[in-house]
Amino acid sequence: ESEREAQAWNVAHRIGASVTYWPGFRQGEGKYGVTRSEAFVSDGGDAVVFLEGVRGFMALSHVEARK
Repeated sequence: ESEREAQAWNVAHRIGASVTYWPGFRQGEGKYGVTRSEAFVSDGGDAVVFLEGVRGFMALSHVEARK
């Protein structure tokens, strides 16, 4: 499941995509960010992506592409 989620993200979004992300609970307006990697599956089994200016990776469940 996570592998498919990461692959689908990579097909739809290039590195440098503008996103909104939520570092904690996914509520409120979120923060603006830009991807700096392709999505991949972490050692923990989650689909994740690196964002510019954010330490570590962010789960795709907490990232939404901006239109």
